Amino acid sequence: MRTHRIDHYADSKGINYGITLEKKKGYYTIEEKDEDDKLISLEIFDKRDQLTTSVYIRYTEI
Repeated sequence: MRTHRIDHYADSKGINYGITLEKKKGYYTIEEKDEDDKLISLEIFDKRDQLTTSVYIRYTEI
């Protein structure tokens, strides 16, 4: 697994995995991905280091 911190400097809003994600200027994200580059978790923090969004993804075959 790989974990990355990404700093962002502009507001953004979008939908990822069916979840609306709204990010304010100065936020940062921490993403964890598996060896196939699939997202495992996404955490969004505001500029005061407060966790605002936490998403965990589980992949299953049907």
